[in-house]
Amino acid sequence: ARDDLEVARELIQRLPSPARLRGLFLNNASAVRLGAGDVAGAEALLREALAVREAALGPDHLDTALTLTNLAMVVPQADERERLTRRALAITEAELGSAHPQTIELRIAAAARTADPRQGVDLLRRGCAAIERFAAENVVQRTTCLSHLGEHAEEAGDASTAGEARRQAAALLERIGPGDPTPYRAEVALIRGHAALLADARGPAIEALRAALADQAPGDEWWQRALRAEIELCLGLLLLADGHPAAARDVLASAVDQLNVPDATAQDLISVRRLNRARVALARALLAGEANGNDVIRATAELAGAERWYAGAGEAFAWRLAEIAAIRVAEGLR
Repeated sequence: ARDDLEVARELIQRLPSPARLRGLFLNNASAVRLGAGDVAGAEALLREALAVREAALGPDHLDTALTLTNLAMVVPQADERERLTRRALAITEAELGSAHPQTIELRIAAAARTADPRQGVDLLRRGCAAIERFAAENVVQRTTCLSHLGEHAEEAGDASTAGEARRQAAALLERIGPGDPTPYRAEVALIRGHAALLADARGPAIEALRAALADQAPGDEWWQRALRAEIELCLGLLLLADGHPAAARDVLASAVDQLNVPDATAQDLISVRRLNRARVALARALLAGEANGNDVIRATAELAGAERWYAGAGEAFAWRLAEIAAIRVAEGLR
């Protein structure tokens, strides 16, 4: 495909009205570049595609929104990623409606690229309400939206909203009929696992997460590592809450290792937030019971790493800094 790009570009230029097809070509050629690992090349093609589509179709066309969405996946600046995604969301919502699956998908992406998790909560709360009002029969979409809402609310320190969203998401799973689309096994295990953190009986959720983890392919692409780490984080939190700190240490340490590998194409804030949540949870697990010297050293290092990130992440994470300070005081750490 890469070898054919220049030929296709020249063929399109020979058409009497090439602009619309040229925009499509540039947008799709960027996927070829990205697939080959050329992030900078993909970004250049998408910026060209955006200029062509804005000129040929207008700034508020759905195809323009598609290129904005794709460009947001590859630009290195966090503030530009957020701006591009929000612009794409505004276009898509105006054209397709607030409960359309494409709108909800973009709303989830916009929340993931928003620095302040409280703004992410607002974005997702509106989306979940729109689905409930206009597409209540789409149980899977409602479940997905509520699951993301719960995670952003947790990061914002809003335990009430997080708990309600997690419980609703788990309850909706029971309403999926035999003919309905079914979430992936890992997604189901994660939704039930987070809900189980709020309950007394955690055994079935722990076993389901272990099974989901065993299902995962051993690939090293960033999304494969991210999914394994997400499962490990939830499993570790459940094991820790269920009184099994030794077992929790292993999966939480693996989650930290999986998430602590930067990737130029992983352009949202979810992974880095999960990394620092896993660091704090790992420190708790290491310090539980009879911690030896090495456990204390690693726990201290993980807390320090998380503290540095939270200190630079904005006022919304002040509660996380207080949580780390409380752990230090309780364990007699400096």
